[in-house]
Amino acid sequence: MKRFRIAALIFIAICVFFPLNNCLASPVQDQLQDTITKVIEILKNPEFKGEAAAHKRRETLRKAIDERFSFEKMSQLCLGKHWKDRSDAEKKEFIELFGKLLEETYISKIEGYTNEKVEYLKEFVTDKKAQVNTRIVTEKIEIPIDYRLYQEK
Repeated sequence: MKRFRIAALIFIAICVFFPLNNCLASPVQDQLQDTITKVIEILKNPEFKGEAAAHKRRETLRKAIDERFSFEKMSQLCLGKHWKDRSDAEKKEFIELFGKLLEETYISKIEGYTNEKVEYLKEFVTDKKAQVNTRIVTEKIEIPIDYRLYQEK
């Protein structure tokens, strides 16, 4: 149960800060679902199973996640009002270090996926933000997760 909660939190961390790309060309939910599906397919692929394939699996996960993951936006949101006071060099360093921290913290947790089902419930879209409400369903519990996304300029 604890392991699943950690995995659910990881899905949240990944998706909360996905930027929206070409929002008008494709519904937000479809973009989120495509990314989650790619991650799940990588985790289920026998080619990436086991410790021997860990490096290749993680590299493939990084590529799939990086299509939507905006470390810069996440960094801005984390620093809040302090972001504007940082120099370009400080911002660049923070983005790099924060990205590495998230990657090291969460990729190993994502690898703990065990065939949980993701249900997509509702989608709310405004000019620059969107929210997709989902639910992760296990044999024992249902965990609601609301993904907040930001449109990239």
